[in-house]
Amino acid sequence: MTTPAPMRVDEGIVIAKNPDASRYELRDGDRVIGFAHYSDRNGELAFDHTVVGKEYGGRGLATRLAEYAFADVRSMGRTLVPMCSFIEAWARKHPEYDDIVVWPDADGQERHERAAEGGAAEAASGR
Repeated sequence: MTTPAPMRVDEGIVIAKNPDASRYELRDGDRVIGFAHYSDRNGELAFDHTVVGKEYGGRGLATRLAEYAFADVRSMGRTLVPMCSFIEAWARKHPEYDDIVVWPDADGQERHERAAEGGAAEAASGR
């Protein structure tokens, strides 16, 4: 698995993937100021916690973090499970990522219907 290049989002602030910690991080210099944590569940990345330091709030940094993480998951050909409220809300506002989102059911288990339907449609269309 490759690690994407860090992305500068603001003066001195970058987003980078830290696979050793299973998270995408917002960094101000050497300091981690926020992150989106995930767990690898049989090839799906379950995002379970997202946080940005209060002093950095209101600048759209969590949104940029989500954009970076979703784009990376897509580039790897993987799917993600939105388990934390921020990632869930962001995914619902961005249907362009529906192809990589596997929604948890009320018990927190992943539902694969949409992914399975998409795969069947692709097979039927010859894509």
